Amino acid sequence: MSIEVRIPKEITEYKEKIIFGLSIRQLICFTVAITLGVGTYIFVTKWSNADVASYVVIVEVMPIFAIGFIKKNGFTFEKYAAMMFQHKCGRNRRWYATHLLIDEISTETGHSLPDKKRRGEKYVWNVYKKKHSTDKNLRECTSFEVTAKSRKRKSQEALREINSARKEYRTEKQAAEKTAKKCCSTPDSTTYHQI
Repeated sequence: MSIEVRIPKEITEYKEKIIFGLSIRQLICFTVAITLGVGTYIFVTKWSNADVASYVVIVEVMPIFAIGFIKKNGFTFEKYAAMMFQHKCGRNRRWYATHLLIDEISTETGHSLPDKKRRGEKYVWNVYKKKHSTDKNLRECTSFEVTAKSRKRKSQEALREINSARKEYRTEKQAAEKTAKKCCSTPDSTTYHQI
């Protein structure tokens, strides 16, 4: 016979159960909702019928139960509701602007960057653009510019590294062969001994 223990998927989501399998948050919200609901029902039934009182109690108690029991994507109900309200009613759009604040920033020399960004240009960060360049040659920044000369230099540097690695491999291989020959060329290892 085996004993089964339920382990939560995420250990940080574990909440201690107090009474009836409810956590402290759920227990507090449950007791507040029940006491408030019973009091409201008694108060409203004096002036109205039971149907209206039950609807008032439902509308009043549902948010309290939601705060205690509902969790969405790891957020409690009040945090999730606040985020949804901010998303729906808050300012959440970012408008396209051709004038960037980065153009206002001063460089190390003290001069501000030239404002060359006009409507319809291809790249946003193209401050150091050449005067007579075409659209296909435009790059985002000249510090990352790749030219034929730089490509050739990098390929030659890579070839030099490959050749030096090959040379180092050959010398190590020759040294290993020499040590192997010295070990195997001793008379004890090549001749057979009778016992």
